This record gives sequence, C-alpha cells and structure tokens, in this order.
Amino acid sequence: MSVVIDHVGIPAYDKQRTMEWTAHILGLPPGPVAEPFAVLDLDGANLDYFDHGEGELPEYHVALRVTEAELDEIYGRVVAAGVTTYGLPTMTDQERDTIYYSDGGRGFYFLDPNRHVLEVKTVRDRFDADALADMRVAPFTPATR
Repeated sequence: MSVVIDHVGIPAYDKQRTMEWTAHILGLPPGPVAEPFAVLDLDGANLDYFDHGEGELPEYHVALRVTEAELDEIYGRVVAAGVTTYGLPTMTDQERDTIYYSDGGRGFYFLDPNRHVLEVKTVRDRFDADALADMRVAPFTPATR
C-alpha cells in the first residue's frame, strides 16, 4: 500500500496573504485562490490555506524537506523578512537565531504570520538514539557559498 500526503488544510487570518508570504519565503510561485482555499503547490502536495474567521487559531507545525542550497536560500529570505529562526521547536530565547545540525543535515524553525511553526530541513527524521545524540544547535553556517 502506498499512502502519500495530498494536502494539508491550514487555517489563516488572511489565506491569500499567508499563501503569498509562504510562497515568497520558500522561493515558490504563488498559487491560485480556489475558494475557499489559497493553494500553495509543494511539488505534489499542497498547503491549502483557508480563512479561519474569528477567534484564536490552533497551532500547526509543518516540516518541509529541501536541499542544502535551498535551505541556505530560504534562511536568507526568512532573516531578510525580519523573522526569527530557532534551532529547536521549543523556540526559547536561548535558541533564537540558531539552526540545528543533526544526522548529517540541518534545519530550523520559524513562525508564519499566523504563528504556525514552519520547519525547513535537509534530511528525513530518524528517531533513534544515534540521530538524537548527534543533534546540536548553533549559529547558521551556509552549506553553499
């Protein structure tokens, strides 16, 4: 059996603005608004943003795997947008302006305009003792120059 993610529906205060912001940060073309969604294509799976309306939004965490070069580019756009990066999902002051290095890859967390947690990473998680023991949080160092 093969199961893949087709789309994830994500509530937003302004679906179109959120989709366009996320597209810019990720270096992707903005997608269409097909009511009731603003759709961002992620190479075969979609982020389908929809207007939440009144009240507090639930918190979502979406992890996106990219190449080393793409991570460098996305990190640059996140910082240029004035958004804080964090090396761990707990997002404490000690983790500000850092990324994580783990299992031969890198990644970081940041908040979108709705305070959803976006994670950009270069390797798939291996939840074993060796991979977790290898993890460290440190300032960003580009993989490409």
